[in-house]
Amino acid sequence: MLSFIFEYGASLFDAVLVVWFITKFCKKGFELKKNPYWIPAIGVIFVYTIFSDHFLSGYNALSTIIFLSLYIVYSLIIGWNCKLRAIVSAVAFEVILVLLSSFLFM
Repeated sequence: MLSFIFEYGASLFDAVLVVWFITKFCKKGFELKKNPYWIPAIGVIFVYTIFSDHFLSGYNALSTIIFLSLYIVYSLIIGWNCKLRAIVSAVAFEVILVLLSSFLFM
């Protein structure tokens, strides 16, 4: 039971962290009137993280590509007027995440 709570809590923290990073990097806020997409983005990333953990076990290239595409889609939705900054924020987060996880698993 404790591992179940820890796994879902870590997945939720990852989803919140990526949405926070991309939103701050694109210089957008968390007001629901200006940016109503951050709550659904957390939900979608959280659900895909749970799905990925259960069905694509281990460090999988397919799940990394899908995560990167989810991050790019969210960043382009909120930062359409600054496309380059949005794409750089999504790629930077994914690169940092991949490098950090690779370093921790060594």
